[in-house]
Amino acid sequence: MVDVVSASSFGYHVGALSKWVMDAEDPLVTAIGDFPKRGGADKEFGRDQAKKIGVVSGEKICPWNPGDFRHEVPTLLVKGSRDAVVAGCQAEDFLVNGLKDGRRVLLELRGMGHDLSVSNLYGGLEESPWSKRFAGLLEDFIKLSPNVAKFRADNSVRANLEKLKASDRTNLGTQCGRKS
Repeated sequence: MVDVVSASSFGYHVGALSKWVMDAEDPLVTAIGDFPKRGGADKEFGRDQAKKIGVVSGEKICPWNPGDFRHEVPTLLVKGSRDAVVAGCQAEDFLVNGLKDGRRVLLELRGMGHDLSVSNLYGGLEESPWSKRFAGLLEDFIKLSPNVAKFRADNSVRANLEKLKASDRTNLGTQCGRKS
């Protein structure tokens, strides 16, 4: 079993909500909690949905911490350098704190945005050279995942990374430039 995780989807689930989920004192959290109680017919449907979801006053809101769920499954994290959804060093934090050393790889694709997909290889769509290379990289990781170091050192993998303009960021000196 292996994990292949796009940092953009990880960012969507964790990062897009984290700005207000992590800080119960944030005015936006208060506004969200007050939203169902406000009047006005123009947002009636949204208020009804918010009432069904509910707000638990006094509930402690804790951010998700990858260190609490650290695992040893070989994992390939893929991050697009131009992905606006991935913020706050989420991929790097997951790499360092959530995954065991020697069982993890972080690749960053320069110039790539949110769509890290190989879906055009299926369903009769036109294949692109980029999609073929990216799919090949994913297949190589799956085949070589029992020995992640072998994947990282493999000459064909390194050549593929160069063609994809991707960099192996597994051995982070600093966490994506953040000084904390």
